[in-house]
Amino acid sequence: MLIAWPRLVPSLFPVFELVGFARRLRERWPRVSLAPLLVVLLWAFSGCRGGERDPGRRFVAGDVIAHHVVAPAPIVAGGLDATTMSVYLTLETTGGPDTLVAVETALARSATLHEQMDHGGMRMMVPSAPLVLSREAPLHLAAGTRHVMLEGLSRALVAGDNIPLTLTLRRAGRLNVVARVVPYDSLDQVLARPNHAGH
Repeated sequence: MLIAWPRLVPSLFPVFELVGFARRLRERWPRVSLAPLLVVLLWAFSGCRGGERDPGRRFVAGDVIAHHVVAPAPIVAGGLDATTMSVYLTLETTGGPDTLVAVETALARSATLHEQMDHGGMRMMVPSAPLVLSREAPLHLAAGTRHVMLEGLSRALVAGDNIPLTLTLRRAGRLNVVARVVPYDSLDQVLARPNHAGH
C-alpha cells in the first residue's frame, strides 16, 4: 500500500484544487448552488485524465497521425539490461506517402524497427528496413509482424506506465508519442478499436 502512495498523491492534486476553487466560489456567492458546476468540473477532469491513459489518443506531426501506441509489460528475467520490450502502434497519413526511419527513447539503450520472418521453418525477429505508409496503406506495427523493439531498459516498466518515444519520419520529421504499458493478456482488447484518422 505504501508503494502506491508516490503515484497516488500527484493524481490527487487536481482534486484538491477543485475543492479550493469551490470554497472560494462559496465565499463569493454564498446563495448560489455549486453542485452543477462541480459536476461539470469533475467530468472535465476525469476526461482529461482518461485521455492520458487512453492508448487510442492521437499524436500528430504534419499530416501523419499515430494512435494506439501500446507496449505489453515485459517479463524481467535476467536483469533490466537484458530485458526487451515491444511497442505497437498505427501510423496514418492524410497527405502524401511517408517513411518511418527511426525510433528513440530515453528509457532504453536502443530502440529499433524489427519484423518477424520465416527462416528454415522458424520464426525469427530481424532488423527491419525503413517502413512506408500512405493514405491507402496505413502502417500497422503489431504482435507477430513488424514492431518497435526496445532493448536494455533503464528502469522497470509495469502496466500503467508511460514510455515517451520519438518517431522519425522522412517527410513529416520528428513525431513525439507516448506508449501506454498494458498487461499482455489485454493487448488484443486494447488494440481492437476503430482507426482515428480523418475524424
